[in-house]
Amino acid sequence: MDENLNFSFFARTIKEKLPTIMLFSLVGLLLGGYISFFWITPQYSSQTQMIAAAKTNEENLSNEITANLQLVKTYKELVLSDLVLGQVQEKLKSEENQQMSMSELREAITLEQQQESLFFSIRAVSDRPRLSAHLANITSQIFQEALAESQIPGEISITSEATASRSPISPNHKLNLVLSLFIGGLVGFLFVLLRASVDQTIKSEQAVYEIFETNALGIIPYTTSVDMKMSAKDKDLLKRNLSEDTVHISRRQRKRV
Repeated sequence: MDENLNFSFFARTIKEKLPTIMLFSLVGLLLGGYISFFWITPQYSSQTQMIAAAKTNEENLSNEITANLQLVKTYKELVLSDLVLGQVQEKLKSEENQQMSMSELREAITLEQQQESLFFSIRAVSDRPRLSAHLANITSQIFQEALAESQIPGEISITSEATASRSPISPNHKLNLVLSLFIGGLVGFLFVLLRASVDQTIKSEQAVYEIFETNALGIIPYTTSVDMKMSAKDKDLLKRNLSEDTVHISRRQRKRV
Protein backbone atom coordinates (compact mmCIF):
# COMPACT_ATOMS: atom_id res chain seq x y z
CA MET A 1 0.00 0.00 0.00
CA ASP A 2 2.85 2.35 0.86
CA GLU A 3 4.48 1.77 -2.53
CA ASN A 4 1.20 2.46 -4.34
CA LEU A 5 0.65 5.53 -2.20
CA ASN A 6 4.12 6.90 -2.94
CA PHE A 7 3.75 6.26 -6.65
CA SER A 8 0.29 7.83 -6.79
CA PHE A 9 1.55 10.82 -4.80
CA PHE A 10 4.51 11.16 -7.16
CA ALA A 11 2.36 10.90 -10.31
CA ARG A 12 -0.33 13.25 -9.00
CA THR A 13 2.24 15.86 -7.98
CA ILE A 14 3.90 15.81 -11.40
CA LYS A 15 0.55 16.05 -13.17
CA GLU A 16 -0.78 18.91 -11.05
CA LYS A 17 2.46 20.92 -10.93
CA LEU A 18 3.69 20.33 -14.48
CA PRO A 19 3.26 24.04 -15.44
CA THR A 20 5.47 25.02 -12.48
CA ILE A 21 8.18 22.55 -13.52
CA MET A 22 8.01 23.84 -17.10
CA LEU A 23 8.35 27.40 -15.81
CA PHE A 24 11.51 26.48 -13.91
CA SER A 25 12.87 24.79 -17.05
CA LEU A 26 12.19 27.91 -19.11
CA VAL A 27 13.88 30.15 -16.54
CA GLY A 28 16.89 27.82 -16.49
CA LEU A 29 17.04 27.84 -20.29
CA LEU A 30 16.94 31.64 -20.47
CA LEU A 31 19.52 32.05 -17.71
CA GLY A 32 21.85 29.47 -19.26
CA GLY A 33 21.48 31.05 -22.69
CA TYR A 34 22.33 34.49 -21.33
CA ILE A 35 25.43 33.17 -19.56
CA SER A 36 26.55 31.13 -22.58
CA PHE A 37 26.04 33.84 -25.22
CA PHE A 38 26.80 37.05 -23.32
CA TRP A 39 28.79 36.18 -20.18
CA ILE A 40 31.37 33.55 -21.21
CA THR A 41 34.21 34.85 -23.40
CA PRO A 42 34.64 32.77 -26.60
CA GLN A 43 37.95 30.93 -26.96
CA TYR A 44 39.65 30.23 -30.32
CA SER A 45 42.17 27.52 -31.09
CA SER A 46 44.86 27.26 -33.78
CA GLN A 47 47.54 24.65 -34.29
CA THR A 48 50.81 24.19 -36.13
CA GLN A 49 51.41 20.65 -37.35
CA MET A 50 54.94 19.21 -37.17
CA ILE A 51 56.72 15.91 -37.75
CA ALA A 52 59.68 14.37 -35.97
CA ALA A 53 62.30 12.96 -38.37
CA ALA A 54 65.96 12.04 -38.50
CA LYS A 55 68.46 11.32 -41.23
CA THR A 56 69.16 7.60 -41.12
CA ASN A 57 69.60 4.58 -43.37
CA GLU A 58 67.01 1.89 -44.00
CA GLU A 59 68.66 -0.59 -41.61
CA ASN A 60 68.13 1.67 -38.62
CA LEU A 61 64.77 3.05 -39.79
CA SER A 62 62.63 0.97 -37.41
CA ASN A 63 64.74 1.79 -34.38
CA GLU A 64 64.84 5.45 -35.35
CA ILE A 65 61.03 5.68 -35.57
CA THR A 66 60.68 4.16 -32.12
CA ALA A 67 63.25 6.57 -30.75
CA ASN A 68 61.49 9.55 -32.33
CA LEU A 69 58.18 8.50 -30.78
CA GLN A 70 59.83 8.63 -27.38
CA LEU A 71 61.48 11.96 -28.20
CA VAL A 72 58.12 13.64 -28.78
CA LYS A 73 57.48 13.36 -25.05
CA THR A 74 60.77 15.18 -24.47
CA TYR A 75 59.77 17.86 -26.97
CA LYS A 76 56.73 18.68 -24.82
CA GLU A 77 58.99 19.59 -21.92
CA LEU A 78 61.12 21.76 -24.19
CA VAL A 79 58.12 23.61 -25.64
CA LEU A 80 56.89 24.59 -22.17
CA SER A 81 60.35 25.42 -20.84
CA ASP A 82 61.45 28.91 -19.85
CA LEU A 83 63.94 28.86 -22.73
CA VAL A 84 61.21 28.70 -25.37
CA LEU A 85 58.41 30.56 -23.59
CA GLY A 86 60.74 33.40 -22.63
CA GLN A 87 61.49 34.09 -26.30
CA VAL A 88 57.79 33.70 -27.17
CA GLN A 89 56.96 36.25 -24.50
CA GLU A 90 59.45 38.77 -25.90
CA LYS A 91 58.31 38.25 -29.48
CA LEU A 92 54.65 38.72 -28.57
CA LYS A 93 55.48 41.97 -26.83
CA SER A 94 57.53 43.34 -29.74
CA GLU A 95 55.34 42.17 -32.62
CA GLU A 96 51.82 42.16 -31.17
CA ASN A 97 52.27 44.50 -28.21
CA GLN A 98 50.77 41.68 -26.18
CA GLN A 99 51.98 41.04 -22.64
CA MET A 100 51.50 37.48 -21.34
CA SER A 101 52.99 35.92 -18.22
CA MET A 102 54.71 32.53 -18.16
CA SER A 103 51.75 30.91 -16.42
CA GLU A 104 49.35 32.31 -19.03
CA LEU A 105 51.54 30.99 -21.84
CA ARG A 106 51.70 27.52 -20.27
CA GLU A 107 47.91 27.47 -20.01
CA ALA A 108 47.47 28.65 -23.60
CA ILE A 109 50.04 26.38 -25.32
CA THR A 110 49.89 22.58 -25.51
CA LEU A 111 51.75 19.93 -27.48
CA GLU A 112 49.52 17.12 -28.78
CA GLN A 113 50.81 13.89 -30.25
CA GLN A 114 48.77 11.59 -32.48
CA GLN A 115 48.55 7.97 -31.39
CA GLU A 116 51.65 6.02 -32.46
CA SER A 117 52.56 8.68 -35.02
CA LEU A 118 55.53 10.94 -35.64
CA PHE A 119 53.13 13.81 -36.29
CA PHE A 120 52.42 16.21 -33.45
CA SER A 121 50.99 19.68 -33.18
CA ILE A 122 51.50 22.80 -31.11
CA ARG A 123 48.11 24.23 -30.19
CA ALA A 124 47.43 27.72 -28.86
CA VAL A 125 44.17 28.96 -27.35
CA SER A 126 43.20 32.62 -27.00
CA ASP A 127 40.14 34.86 -26.92
CA ARG A 128 41.27 36.35 -30.27
CA PRO A 129 41.52 34.19 -33.42
CA ARG A 130 44.51 36.03 -34.89
CA LEU A 131 46.44 35.95 -31.62
CA SER A 132 45.96 32.19 -31.20
CA ALA A 133 47.29 31.54 -34.72
CA HIS A 134 50.27 33.87 -34.26
CA LEU A 135 51.06 32.35 -30.88
CA ALA A 136 51.09 28.82 -32.31
CA ASN A 137 53.32 29.83 -35.24
CA ILE A 138 55.96 31.73 -33.28
CA THR A 139 56.06 29.00 -30.61
CA SER A 140 56.71 26.32 -33.23
CA GLN A 141 59.41 28.44 -34.91
CA ILE A 142 61.22 29.21 -31.65
CA PHE A 143 60.88 25.58 -30.57
CA GLN A 144 62.44 24.41 -33.85
CA GLU A 145 65.38 26.79 -33.40
CA ALA A 146 65.84 25.82 -29.74
CA LEU A 147 65.84 22.12 -30.62
CA ALA A 148 68.51 22.63 -33.28
CA GLU A 149 70.74 24.42 -30.77
CA SER A 150 70.18 21.89 -27.98
CA GLN A 151 71.80 18.50 -27.46
CA ILE A 152 68.50 16.67 -27.91
CA PRO A 153 68.80 14.28 -30.89
CA GLY A 154 66.41 14.31 -33.83
CA GLU A 155 64.98 16.91 -36.17
CA ILE A 156 61.54 18.41 -36.64
CA SER A 157 59.86 19.94 -39.66
CA ILE A 158 56.79 22.18 -39.84
CA THR A 159 54.24 20.59 -42.18
CA SER A 160 51.47 23.20 -41.84
CA GLU A 161 51.27 26.59 -40.17
CA ALA A 162 48.44 27.75 -37.97
CA THR A 163 45.61 29.86 -39.38
CA ALA A 164 43.04 31.98 -37.57
CA SER A 165 39.79 30.15 -36.96
CA ARG A 166 36.45 31.95 -37.02
CA SER A 167 34.64 29.25 -35.04
CA PRO A 168 35.26 29.27 -31.28
CA ILE A 169 35.95 26.00 -29.48
CA SER A 170 34.10 27.22 -26.40
CA PRO A 171 31.54 27.80 -25.10
CA ASN A 172 29.42 24.97 -26.52
CA HIS A 173 26.08 26.78 -26.81
CA LYS A 174 23.98 23.70 -27.63
CA LEU A 175 25.36 21.71 -24.71
CA ASN A 176 24.96 24.65 -22.33
CA LEU A 177 21.33 25.17 -23.36
CA VAL A 178 20.48 21.48 -22.92
CA LEU A 179 22.15 21.39 -19.50
CA SER A 180 20.41 24.62 -18.45
CA LEU A 181 17.03 23.23 -19.50
CA PHE A 182 17.65 19.98 -17.62
CA ILE A 183 18.95 21.68 -14.47
CA GLY A 184 16.03 24.13 -14.45
CA GLY A 185 13.54 21.27 -14.78
CA LEU A 186 15.30 19.29 -12.04
CA VAL A 187 15.25 22.26 -9.66
CA GLY A 188 11.56 22.81 -10.44
CA PHE A 189 10.76 19.15 -9.84
CA LEU A 190 12.59 19.10 -6.48
CA PHE A 191 10.89 22.35 -5.46
CA VAL A 192 7.44 21.00 -6.31
CA LEU A 193 8.11 17.63 -4.66
CA LEU A 194 9.44 19.23 -1.47
CA ARG A 195 6.54 21.63 -1.25
CA ALA A 196 4.00 18.86 -1.83
CA SER A 197 5.59 16.59 0.78
CA VAL A 198 5.43 19.36 3.40
CA ASP A 199 1.82 20.26 2.55
CA GLN A 200 -0.40 17.53 4.07
CA THR A 201 -3.67 19.13 2.95
CA ILE A 202 -6.07 16.82 1.08
CA LYS A 203 -7.35 18.84 -1.85
CA SER A 204 -9.49 16.44 -3.91
CA GLU A 205 -11.79 13.43 -3.68
CA GLN A 206 -9.25 11.43 -5.69
CA ALA A 207 -6.62 12.06 -3.01
CA VAL A 208 -9.02 10.76 -0.33
CA TYR A 209 -9.56 7.56 -2.30
CA GLU A 210 -5.83 7.05 -2.93
CA ILE A 211 -4.85 7.58 0.72
CA PHE A 212 -7.74 5.93 2.61
CA GLU A 213 -9.07 3.65 -0.17
CA THR A 214 -12.60 4.89 0.37
CA ASN A 215 -14.90 7.38 -1.31
CA ALA A 216 -15.49 10.82 0.14
CA LEU A 217 -18.87 11.22 1.85
CA GLY A 218 -19.20 14.86 0.90
CA ILE A 219 -17.50 18.19 0.33
CA ILE A 220 -17.71 21.27 2.53
CA PRO A 221 -17.19 24.30 0.29
CA TYR A 222 -14.73 26.91 1.43
CA THR A 223 -16.40 30.26 2.07
CA THR A 224 -14.45 33.46 2.40
CA SER A 225 -15.43 36.52 4.38
CA VAL A 226 -16.21 38.28 1.11
CA ASP A 227 -18.64 35.51 0.18
CA MET A 228 -20.29 35.81 3.59
CA LYS A 229 -20.67 39.56 3.18
CA MET A 230 -22.23 39.07 -0.21
CA SER A 231 -24.58 36.52 1.26
CA ALA A 232 -25.61 38.98 3.97
CA LYS A 233 -26.26 41.65 1.34
CA ASP A 234 -28.34 39.20 -0.63
CA LYS A 235 -30.34 38.40 2.50
CA ASP A 236 -31.00 42.08 3.20
CA LEU A 237 -32.05 42.61 -0.39
CA LEU A 238 -34.35 39.58 -0.20
CA LYS A 239 -35.92 40.80 3.03
CA ARG A 240 -36.45 44.24 1.53
CA ASN A 241 -38.13 42.79 -1.54
CA LEU A 242 -40.33 40.55 0.58
CA SER A 243 -41.33 43.51 2.72
CA GLU A 244 -42.23 45.59 -0.33
CA ASP A 245 -44.25 42.71 -1.80
CA THR A 246 -46.09 42.24 1.49
CA VAL A 247 -46.98 45.92 1.69
CA HIS A 248 -48.11 45.93 -1.95
CA ILE A 249 -50.39 42.90 -1.42
CA SER A 250 -51.82 44.42 1.76
CA ARG A 251 -52.73 47.63 -0.09
CA ARG A 252 -54.48 45.66 -2.82
CA GLN A 253 -56.56 43.79 -0.26
CA ARG A 254 -57.59 47.05 1.41
CA LYS A 255 -58.71 48.50 -1.91
CA ARG A 256 -60.88 45.48 -2.62
CA VAL A 257 -62.54 45.78 0.77
